[in-house]
This record gives sequence, C-alpha cells and structure tokens, in this order.
Amino acid sequence: MFSILSNRAFSCIFAASFFFKSSDFSDTSLVCWFFSKSFSRFVEFIFLLSNSIFSTKLSNLSNICDIVYNIVLVHILINKIINLRGLSMASSTKTIVNEIIDNYDCPFTQSEVCGFFTGLVLSNIDKIEIENKILSFMDIDTESLESSHLLLASIRKDIESKKLVINDQEKKDFSTTSSSLAEWTYYFLISFQTSDSIKTKDPQIQEILDVFDEISMLNQKYVLDANDNVTKESLDDIDDFIVKSIQYIFNKKND
Repeated sequence: MFSILSNRAFSCIFAASFFFKSSDFSDTSLVCWFFSKSFSRFVEFIFLLSNSIFSTKLSNLSNICDIVYNIVLVHILINKIINLRGLSMASSTKTIVNEIIDNYDCPFTQSEVCGFFTGLVLSNIDKIEIENKILSFMDIDTESLESSHLLLASIRKDIESKKLVINDQEKKDFSTTSSSLAEWTYYFLISFQTSDSIKTKDPQIQEILDVFDEISMLNQKYVLDANDNVTKESLDDIDDFIVKSIQYIFNKKND
C-alpha cells in the first residue's frame, strides 16, 4: 500500500510520531506546542498521500522524507535544550553566589549565602529592608546589591520551576554534606524569621521552622552513623525535606 515510500521515509515518520507522542510540551513554548500539532497533521497527510491513487505520480516524496528527517532532528535538539534548562538554572544560581563571595569578599560559604538569600525570597519584607539585611548580615558593600538582586531572582526562579538545589556537593563526603545542610538552614532562619513570619498562623510552617532549627544544629547535637548507607539515606532525607518545605512555604506565600 505504501510502496512509493522508501524505508527511510517509514523510519522518519515512525520516529517523528514516536518523539512527538512521547514528549511533554508543558514546559515548552507556545511555538513548540504549535509546531508539534502542525507536525502531527503533516505526518497524517503523508500517510494519506501515500495511500492515494495519485501517489504514483509524485516523484519528490523523498524530498518530503528529508524534511521529516530534519524536523525530527530539530525536535530532538529542542528536547535536549529543555532538559539542560533545569541544570542551567541551578548552575546560574551557583555562579552568582560565587561571584558575590569572590568579587565582594563575602566571608560566608556557598551554603550560608544560598540559605540566607532563600530566606529573603520567602520573607514578607520590602526591598529597602531586604537590602539593609544583605548589607548588614553578609558584610558586603552597596556595590554588591545588583548581583544580590540577580541572586534573589535566580533563587525565586529555581523555586517556581521546582529546580531548587540545596546541596550539590559529593554525597560521599558526609561530614561536608552535613555541615552544608546545617549552614543552609541556620542562615535561612536568620533572614526568614521576621516579626511577620514568627507570627505565622500556619502550624505547618511553624513546624518546618522548628525542624530547620534542629537541622541547623546537626554538627553540635548529632554524630554521623558508622554505616555509610544509613548516613547517606538520612542526609538525603534531610535534603529532600528542606526542598519540599521551601516549596510549601513559597506556595503558601503566593496563594
């Protein structure tokens, strides 16, 4: 029935149909969504055309197959870019953090800076108060404020896209991981706990803050388990709890 089409044509159309049906376009642009819909109709058109009594008169179907083949390649590239976008968000935040530490002689670690700025993102204070907190607690000058606002925006974007990363260090270094989680939560509490946040009527948020306070004392109150598997699982659970808690507070603040 499809004798006019080459083997390459079948391969291209099958591959194209598979990629578009299996892809989730919820995170892509409207252009990509339109592209997928239009392409689906294009594939249907080729099948109908190949089954038509007029198909034997068409000599340039191989050119159409070349177009299909190229479209499939473009679509694969789009998917790869989308997958990398999540990684670039986290790396962008880390880059800005390092710039603030290196360029403005900020005397704090990556975890401390990230935790502090995340607390500011979720706090109910105005721009002036945010800037005053940054300058006083981070011990940096006013020249850093532009980068500071970029960091706040980047962290907000990470939370909105559910790409927030608390600790990206090697998980086998359990002592360092434990210290990073403790530093992150300690400085989050410093920046987040304002008079408004302390008076929160949400018992879930208050419980989260209590647990964060406990996590901030990991190195003072707890000893790492001798079993590496147990330690890794515990630290992973703490990391996961922090991420989900930040997401919960963010969602509540933006209801």
